[in-house]
Amino acid sequence: MRSKKPLITLLRKLIDAVEDEASRNPHFADKLDELMRSFQEAPEMRSKPTPKRMEEVLPDVHKELALRGDRDFRVWLRGQAVETLKAVIRREDLDTARRASKWKDGDKLADFIADGLRARMSRGSAFIERVNRTAPAASGHVGDAPRDEISTGAPTDAGNEPQQVSDRQPADSTGNSRGSDKPPASGEPDET
Repeated sequence: MRSKKPLITLLRKLIDAVEDEASRNPHFADKLDELMRSFQEAPEMRSKPTPKRMEEVLPDVHKELALRGDRDFRVWLRGQAVETLKAVIRREDLDTARRASKWKDGDKLADFIADGLRARMSRGSAFIERVNRTAPAASGHVGDAPRDEISTGAPTDAGNEPQQVSDRQPADSTGNSRGSDKPPASGEPDET
C-alpha cells in the first residue's frame, strides 16, 4: 500500500494555495464561500435499504409453505414483489449459480422458490423410503422393523452375539496374519 504522507502533504499545499488566492482575490473568496455554503446546506441522501434491513421484513417461507400447502404457497409467492422474492432466494441460498438474479418475472421467481424448497424438504426421503420397504421386521411386514434393524440390516435380538474384535492383524487371503510370512506350525500357539 502506498504511503499516505505524500498525499497528505499534497493536500496541505493545495489548501495553502487556495487560502493564498482567496486572500489576494476577493472574487475567488466569494466563490469559495458560496461553494462551502452549498456543501453545508446539501440535503442528506437517503440510503437504500441494506440487506440487513431487508431481511427483517422478509417473510418466513418455510412457515408459509407449511401453513398454505404447495398450490396456495405458489399463489402467495406470486403476490410478493420481485425484489422480495430475490431477497428470499439469497437468504435461503437457493440459487448458488446466481442465474435467478437476472430474472425479472415474478412468476418464474416464485416457482423457483417453491421448487427449491420442495426439493430441500424431500432431500434424502428416497433413501429413507427405500430402507423401510426393503427391511422386513421379525413379523415379516415391511415398515414394522425397529430402527436399529433398518439402519444395520441385522436383527438386534439377544440370540445373535456381536462379533468379537481381536488385537491381531487382519489375515491375508491365505489365512496368514500380515506380520508373518509362515503359517503357524500345528503345535505352536498362535501369535497375538
